[in-house]
Amino acid sequence: MSMYTLKYARNRLMKVLTAATDEQLDFVPDGFNNSIRWNAGHVMVIADRIFSHIKQYTPVLPAHYISFFDMGTKPADWSEPPPSVEEIIAYSSKQMTAIEKIYQHPEQWQLKKPFENRGTVFQTYQDILSFVIFHEGMHFQTMKLYYDRTKKKD
Repeated sequence: MSMYTLKYARNRLMKVLTAATDEQLDFVPDGFNNSIRWNAGHVMVIADRIFSHIKQYTPVLPAHYISFFDMGTKPADWSEPPPSVEEIIAYSSKQMTAIEKIYQHPEQWQLKKPFENRGTVFQTYQDILSFVIFHEGMHFQTMKLYYDRTKKKD
């Protein structure tokens, strides 16, 4: 797994986010809890949390992103306006820069502690990077599905 692959996944996510209309951004399909905007913010919250297992990584997202985009949150519970698309894109760029800085220096790949998720332990930087890429791809597919289902037919 490589930084190239993570950049590709994140860029694809951001393309869906920027292509979505205001209506599409916060549309939640029947039977689901979340929207395109939520999925974009969520991958960033999880990436910040997971990369925080690396000694040299400093989270870049503001604390309020957790209340909007963490696991178990949903747009129906938002009591304030969510971050704008422009803000999400700006923080995504900052986050990717911070991740890439560490990627370029393998001597900084030490973990504070392994990351565990649903019984699987991720013990190396490469393990963490692979998980984040997998997670972003999973949410990209969800965003793309929501986008395609809500796109106006000409």
